[in-house]
Amino acid sequence: MLDLTVDPAIRTQYMAMKAVYRSWSDGPNLCTTSARRQNLGLQHVERMVEAMLVLDVPGGDARCVTYGEFLAAIQDEQSKAYLPADRIVQMFVDFHPRTKPMLWRILITQAHLFRFLMDSVGPAHERPASPATAIPAEDRQLFDWRREPTEARREEAIDEHFLAAEAYLAARFAPAESLA
Repeated sequence: MLDLTVDPAIRTQYMAMKAVYRSWSDGPNLCTTSARRQNLGLQHVERMVEAMLVLDVPGGDARCVTYGEFLAAIQDEQSKAYLPADRIVQMFVDFHPRTKPMLWRILITQAHLFRFLMDSVGPAHERPASPATAIPAEDRQLFDWRREPTEARREEAIDEHFLAAEAYLAARFAPAESLA
């Protein structure tokens, strides 16, 4: 159990971390595409999380696997990490924002959430008010995947994906939940 009423900043950080977890399965709420599935079901996320934890001693505390243990597990077809990791890898095979817009929006949403979490431990006057505002408009060009500006309109390549992510996050984080 966790009492999130004591510290609003901790509550907002917890909610942002929970939103990262949920964003993997919320692709349809970010993008109405008829393309093949570009998100994960929560069961896949849960299986991957469970595969990343090990008990060295029965009844002991769980710990995260090391990087070496992780690499071995995702290559071992008998490992509980193999299938969920393979599903994740397959999502990124031939990934391009144009061909996998739902996955692109999930990643932009997560970029907002991770930026928010990083900035939430800084000085109060520098903290974003909400995950929806964590990536300022002037930083969007960092996500510009176009080789040439004429390859796609900026609105299609960048802006519409950011607006979708920001609307998704604004609906989940009321102003009262901000760190300001």
